[in-house]
Amino acid sequence: MRFPKNQVYSAVEIRHEGLTLKKTRKVVSNAFNIVVKSISSIGRWCRRFAKDDREVIRGLGELLETDETQIELFNGEKAWLWGVKCIKTKKVVASHLSKTRTLQDAKFLFWEARRRFPPGYWPKIIRTDGLPAYRRAIFEVFGPEVKHDKFISFKEHNNNDIENTWRIKHWFPRFRNIDSGRIHTRHVITEYNDEKDVLLTHFIIRLWEVIVVYDIIKL
Repeated sequence: MRFPKNQVYSAVEIRHEGLTLKKTRKVVSNAFNIVVKSISSIGRWCRRFAKDDREVIRGLGELLETDETQIELFNGEKAWLWGVKCIKTKKVVASHLSKTRTLQDAKFLFWEARRRFPPGYWPKIIRTDGLPAYRRAIFEVFGPEVKHDKFISFKEHNNNDIENTWRIKHWFPRFRNIDSGRIHTRHVITEYNDEKDVLLTHFIIRLWEVIVVYDIIKL
């Protein structure tokens, strides 16, 4: 059975709000008065229609922060969610979900970040915690011209933007496997970045309104 796109997209959004596949199927079936017979249909929709996080990000600043945080999978296993965040735009430039915390994971994360750089952009500083893998990964992916700014812990530093970003993991369900987790985290991070665009647009509109009112008063 084929379902209308709006119903499929709604199911994907509901699923990525943190509901289980079973609960998502029930909510969608009740909301649209349809019969979604299998939770595998919801899972298939999420794999196919989840938002991707690979578009180029404009306006990146000179400083990028990098960190990793631990999450728990459905079977009790641990996984690591990695992220690179731009302090200027407040956007997550790249993410990676892995069961390991190695040099290869750090390099993969930075290569994902590079794919989202706009033409002509190159960071000057990458700030990380004390994980030893970061230093070599930065050198191998970005070269010696990019400074590595290392802190023992972001929690001890007053500029902990990347730590604040990890609040999004509270929206995650317990993923049954690493692949479904990667799809879900990319979707949520894209939503997170979209919210930053909306806030910036509202700020620009408000600033323009203030300027117009000021000019009118001067006249």
